[in-house]
Parts: sequence; C-alpha cells; structure tokens
Amino acid sequence: MTMWIALAAFLAGAGFAIEARYGGWSRQPLAPARPEIITIARV
Repeated sequence: MTMWIALAAFLAGAGFAIEARYGGWSRQPLAPARPEIITIARV
C-alpha cells in the first residue's frame, strides 16, 4: 500500500474528505518518487 493510500484511509476513518493531493508545495502531481505528500482535506 502506498503512503498516500494509507493517509487517505486514515483521514476517511477520522471523518475527513480529501479535496486535493499534491506531491509538493508547488502543487506538483503525486508520484512515487516525490518525498512529500500534501493533502487538502475537509471535515
């Protein structure tokens, strides 16, 4: 399981809905080679 899938499951279990996911602070797309996961979530 990739980290962003695990993060999505954790957030959903806590009642959050993911609005956007990025692979960096400049809104790069998520990719396995990216070291960052930026997630925008809402309750």
